[in-house]
Amino acid sequence: MINLRYYQKESVDATFDFLCNRDGNALICHPTGAGKSVVIAELARRAVSDYGGKVIILQHRKELIEQNAAKVRVLLPEVEVGIFSAGLGLYENKPSIVCAGIQSIYKHPELFAPRNLVICDECHLI
Repeated sequence: MINLRYYQKESVDATFDFLCNRDGNALICHPTGAGKSVVIAELARRAVSDYGGKVIILQHRKELIEQNAAKVRVLLPEVEVGIFSAGLGLYENKPSIVCAGIQSIYKHPELFAPRNLVICDECHLI
């Protein structure tokens, strides 16, 4: 279990409330140093463990792909985490949680279907 700060827990709870009770896309905005990777890991954990879902975490740079995958693996050692990135030379699309480069997957969404939750890190850059 991840020990979230109060504002991290509030954002995760609000996101799942939104996703379960409304239509549309949720947006979480935290400043630098607020632990966004922890929030991403908790969103993925809850989607997989509480809802039996499959998750894809999208990033625009290979450094962020590595960072998010490492954080999710540390915080969720019981869950298989894959990386799909041409820049990293890894093409793992089967695990419950996949950290992927947007540029590496946008032409091949069929490789990842079905996914129940798509998390975009740094979505303002998409």
